Amino acid sequence: MREAPRNISGASAFSTGRSYKENEMFRSVLLWMLGIPIPIIILLWLFLD
Repeated sequence: MREAPRNISGASAFSTGRSYKENEMFRSVLLWMLGIPIPIIILLWLFLD
């Protein structure tokens, strides 16, 4: 009798349906969108103060 395949990918069993590469790309874009405004806000705060 064959054993059921195990989840060895490290992803949760309740995946959102995205592949690992799509998850990495989504996370990278999200971090980029959060990281870009910070230097601009600092520059505006310094020059418009």
